[in-house]
Amino acid sequence: EKGESSQWFPWLNSLPRIFYNGVSMTDACFECLPPCAALLSMNERNTYSRFVNAIRKGFVPLKPETINDDRVVKWAYNVALTRFHEVWEPRRQKLIAPMADRFNHSSE
Repeated sequence: EKGESSQWFPWLNSLPRIFYNGVSMTDACFECLPPCAALLSMNERNTYSRFVNAIRKGFVPLKPETINDDRVVKWAYNVALTRFHEVWEPRRQKLIAPMADRFNHSSE
């Protein structure tokens, strides 16, 4: 919501705009997948739907125009889905460490 004034803007701006996963698939895509892959992808899509329902109930302190912008919400969800790191101590949680996702990619 802060745009270019956010300290995280350079990192956020470097992230992909298009994702190829269950959240981004159309019904036609699901029909082309083998049954097991379709099931896993559909589970991903269903989780996204539950996420959208939760944030639209006001559980996240964001502006309504942000929460109601499907394109932005789907992009943010995909960023979190593809870039979180799971931490088990002191308790299990999923965290995003900006720029940390760059360390697991080879330059070759």
